[in-house]
Amino acid sequence: MERIPLYRVHMPKDVMSVLEEVLFSGYIAQGPKSDEFEKRFGEWVGNPNTVLTSSCTGALALSVRQALDSGEPTEKPNVVSTPMTCIATNTPIREAGAAIKWADVEEDTGNISAASIDETIDEDTRAIMLVHWSGMPADLDAIHRVAQKHGVPVVEDSAHALGALYKSKKIGNHSEYACFSFQAIKHITTIEGGAVACKKPEDAERITKLRWFGLNRKEQRDSIKGFEEYAGAGYKMNTNDVSSAIGLEQLKYLDGIVTRHKENAKTLKSELDGTVGFPRVADGADPSYWILTILVEPDKKRAISDSLSAQGIDNSVSHTRNDIYKGLGNEALGDDSAVARFDARKLNIPCGWWLTQDDLQRIANATKEAVKNA
Repeated sequence: MERIPLYRVHMPKDVMSVLEEVLFSGYIAQGPKSDEFEKRFGEWVGNPNTVLTSSCTGALALSVRQALDSGEPTEKPNVVSTPMTCIATNTPIREAGAAIKWADVEEDTGNISAASIDETIDEDTRAIMLVHWSGMPADLDAIHRVAQKHGVPVVEDSAHALGALYKSKKIGNHSEYACFSFQAIKHITTIEGGAVACKKPEDAERITKLRWFGLNRKEQRDSIKGFEEYAGAGYKMNTNDVSSAIGLEQLKYLDGIVTRHKENAKTLKSELDGTVGFPRVADGADPSYWILTILVEPDKKRAISDSLSAQGIDNSVSHTRNDIYKGLGNEALGDDSAVARFDARKLNIPCGWWLTQDDLQRIANATKEAVKNA
């Protein structure tokens, strides 16, 4: 029996001829393909202030750095963040020299709670970090009200949410910074890669410099003097033409990929209604469903997971709540927190572009049997 994977790499067959052209073009680092992909992806998102990076983690690091540099100086800066995410969301905060203050999540969505942010934020907070769990947009209106009240920017980790909509606009058009992932198993991949869509052109301009040591690659530099513009100590987080060539090919398929994820999730949710729970979709949100999160009884989750695995259906919790990692600092939120309850119930099943109707039925039947026998 062939296994049904939870994640799968999308790679167009026609990418090989494009790669050959790039590999022998003389431009394999950041060059014309990178410029083209950056422009085209920004057009797809609907935000011209979009900057390509070497990874989503890099995009997050650059966004946090820009948020910290733009705020009033403080001796002990912090970022209020969600614990329900991949650890890649929160490590850039610590790397930037800021502390993490954990806000709780909404128990019925897994996304950061605006009310908890408001309770957690203090005078040293310089940004709010959120995640659109599994591709389900957070309650951005409520979060922005809190952010505006306290005068801090919002960074969206949108790694799961490529193509998701909030209030009829694609994610990438709402907050100061929205960071995307082109890592191997996301909706599309450039092997490794990412992007940040900025609200302000000046933020995008500085991030463009910070991603390459703080220097402006587009500067018409003198062959003797070299670079003159310098935005401050930056990083090596730029993209390259090999990845960008793959990205340009992937863009041809992106609308169809996102549509398939949405349709497959809708089918599974209909089939499994009454068998398992699902996170609530926020008002005005149209998820892109990178994965489909189901909610089960905590004491039955292991048995359900094992049963699905035995029936050839890959499944996983995907990410562990970050507040339990002592290396990130601060105390865990505790067993009575919403994140503890959500984390205890969540389990992720496939809903991706690769699934056939027979696959969807097999997933639904296996899940029903697993829950029944747990």
